[in-house]
Amino acid sequence: MLNSQKNAKLPPKLSRGGLLTIQLYRLVDQLVLSIADDCEIAHNHQPYWRQRDDQRGLFGRVSVLIAVSWLHVTGRIRGIHAGKYRVIWRLSAMPRASNIFDIDFIATSTSGYVTESQLPFSSNLLEFGSDYFDFVLPQPLIVSDPFEDVLLECKSTSQDWKSNLTLCSVRLEPIDSRPQIAQTPPIGCKVPSGCQLSAVEAVEGAPVV
Repeated sequence: MLNSQKNAKLPPKLSRGGLLTIQLYRLVDQLVLSIADDCEIAHNHQPYWRQRDDQRGLFGRVSVLIAVSWLHVTGRIRGIHAGKYRVIWRLSAMPRASNIFDIDFIATSTSGYVTESQLPFSSNLLEFGSDYFDFVLPQPLIVSDPFEDVLLECKSTSQDWKSNLTLCSVRLEPIDSRPQIAQTPPIGCKVPSGCQLSAVEAVEGAPVV
């Protein structure tokens, strides 16, 4: 569960002039995960991984891959708007990193849409490392239904040892920059934890059902 998740109550529906006033809400999503604090990491202990403070990172803490064969990092962002999203991993490579170009970076929506890619090969990156940079998956992720979950994975389970990679965060960035209006969940459907709903406007004229 995300550290910053909060439960929110929906305001009551209003009626006026015999017509139902429909409240529309903006969903304030938690669209970024800290790798160190919000994700599950296989073999998350020394001599394979370590966590350290790093103020250059978005959250001030990062996960450092020392060396591991079975690499699997997973995180889940819940209650996402329908739409298209860029998937962006924040990371850095340390000098003499090994087999980091075999790692799959994957995003999967609840409805089954998947986007994945590997880091483009760079001999300079292997030899000299890098500061933090954003790795954007080439294809956007489609979220087709309101309030979907998105599974994010960093994965390579080959026998080759991967080493010297620092993972800071992963985030979803909406491609459509217009303000999004959440589709109100069906009656009886609970708003996912971690989502906040705030009223933005009232639309009159809808018939009473």
